[in-house]
Amino acid sequence: MEKIVFVAFSHTLTQEQIEDLSADKIILLSDVNADLAAQCRQIDPTLSSRSVMFIAGWVVLEALKADATHFVCQGEPALAMWANIIASGCSTHSMMHEASHDILYSHILEDRHLNGMTCIQSTTKRELVSEVQDNGKVIKKTVFKHVQWRELF
Repeated sequence: MEKIVFVAFSHTLTQEQIEDLSADKIILLSDVNADLAAQCRQIDPTLSSRSVMFIAGWVVLEALKADATHFVCQGEPALAMWANIIASGCSTHSMMHEASHDILYSHILEDRHLNGMTCIQSTTKRELVSEVQDNGKVIKKTVFKHVQWRELF
């Protein structure tokens, strides 16, 4: 079976991440729907949970249209959580079930099912670097180093 990984990231995959995926094909949300990718990079903090769920549903819809076997959504915590729940087929929460049903079944994909996409996430080692400036201010930077891909569900 071909391993097709759909990626909705707020940043570009590193070469190490790409190699570690061992995928036959990697599809980026930004390549198939630039407007949705831009919206996902900066989720409006005033949106309701329901609105974020609907955005997550549209992300999953793009993955399903791409026939993805694996799904990666990281970045904004609520978006990533809801997208992974929908993609894995674990949408038992009544509001989530309604949102996923409305978006994914009624509109386009009535003949497909959600179960089957494996949700994965990149695990990282974080290193905090602090720089004390001449004016007494401290600038903190976090350096992220990919460790491995972890299966979520």
